[in-house]
Amino acid sequence: MSSLLPSHPGLLPYWQLLLSTLAIFNTVIVYISKDNALRTYTGPHARHQVTDLTSRLFGTWNALAGVVRLLAAYNIDDRAVYMLSLATYVIALAHFSTEWWIFGTTQAGPGMWRILPFPVITITWMILQWDFYVGE
Repeated sequence: MSSLLPSHPGLLPYWQLLLSTLAIFNTVIVYISKDNALRTYTGPHARHQVTDLTSRLFGTWNALAGVVRLLAAYNIDDRAVYMLSLATYVIALAHFSTEWWIFGTTQAGPGMWRILPFPVITITWMILQWDFYVGE
């Protein structure tokens, strides 16, 4: 079983593996029903903007982000892969921030608090660990 885990030192590869698994799991959840997406998008404008199509688009984004993060879990020392993975978290943070502060499809509450910490923590962690994993 341990041969299936990332072989690089440190905890970041395992964190990437965990978050990639969660992203792929979330893909399945939101493909099943838009009601699952509505657990995150709880803002005043969400009900009429979250459709079956937008839910599946969100799921597709999660699948893509999950694959990039999975690749990073096993190739954390590859600068391009590291940057792509970091970009997925920056895009996610930008998305949720704009949906909250500009578009009003989400709001402070359980939906946001179970998601927002992940990109914030990971962006910070990846920036702080840049030299350890990919050098200058």
